[in-house]
Amino acid sequence: MVITKLRLPRAYLLDFARKQYVPARLTITEKKNEQNFDIVCQSPNFRKSFTTMALSYDPQVRTTTGFLGLTTGQMREILEILDQLDCYAAHPILLPILMYAVCSNMLRRQLRDVNREVDFVQHQTGLLDGYLRKGSATLSGKSPDRKWEKPDYDDLHRILVEQHASLTTDLSYFVSDLGLACTEAMHTIKASGTDVSITSDTYIEMHSYLLQLKNSAEFQLQHRERMLSRIDMQLKVLYNLMQQNIANQTLRDSSTMKGIALLTMVFLPSTALAAIFSMSPFFSGDPNNSRLIVSGNIWVFWATAIPVTIAVIVIFAVWTEWAEFRRFLSSGRIEQASAV
Repeated sequence: MVITKLRLPRAYLLDFARKQYVPARLTITEKKNEQNFDIVCQSPNFRKSFTTMALSYDPQVRTTTGFLGLTTGQMREILEILDQLDCYAAHPILLPILMYAVCSNMLRRQLRDVNREVDFVQHQTGLLDGYLRKGSATLSGKSPDRKWEKPDYDDLHRILVEQHASLTTDLSYFVSDLGLACTEAMHTIKASGTDVSITSDTYIEMHSYLLQLKNSAEFQLQHRERMLSRIDMQLKVLYNLMQQNIANQTLRDSSTMKGIALLTMVFLPSTALAAIFSMSPFFSGDPNNSRLIVSGNIWVFWATAIPVTIAVIVIFAVWTEWAEFRRFLSSGRIEQASAV
């Protein structure tokens, strides 16, 4: 019933039910020696927006009827543009062109937000320190709660992944395909010779407006490619910084373990010798006044412990250097074998 009253294309309900990606599909049908133009245009199902339209131009009454469905923000934006282009209202391709303009603006705003987030990551990683000196100030355009602190690499990685995902949605592909489809549809309608109730000057102005939108959209699409390259570069740099951070932590842990090992080497010989010499009468107790009596041979303990400790440290150092030298020789043999 609705399809008949609005003269909608028969296949539109199937496209709408499937959320089919349709960039301005034009169909020409013959009816009573007149050409009818059916236009179906439907955006991908984005997270926060969805646009669909089915139009039918009847040359007998010179009117375009159809169905238009979109989100509130897009409706307001389309109406604002339509107020400026009311002289083109008779042309059946006008609404797809307005949809093209709205989607191009969506892409422009998306790129602006992504550029701001990538700049924030570059500031946090220090890649723009040579160009922008902000001190501890907040990033321009960001909320005050995002201050210059020690960078959290996991958080920065999450930001880059989210921005990369936002740029790889179907929006950019839809904008590119919709511009080509609108241009082709305008040429097809013009070549058919059907009267669409607009003068040649108006058609030229409308075509110029479409070309202006295409130039702007092409610039945004090129900007998108540059932003994807920036994000890929940032991900590589961030990965290297994360690896350096892990290496520094490992180095600090290794230094701590070396210190513990050194302390163990210093005190272990003395401990072992103390246990051995505890069987000898270096210390004895006076049963009368409960005092500890140190034997005159206590010097034997120190005279033995100190040289043994030094000997253990020297042996450990020599063994470590010898192990490094053997690894160096092994790496040199491997390189020579690879060269041969």
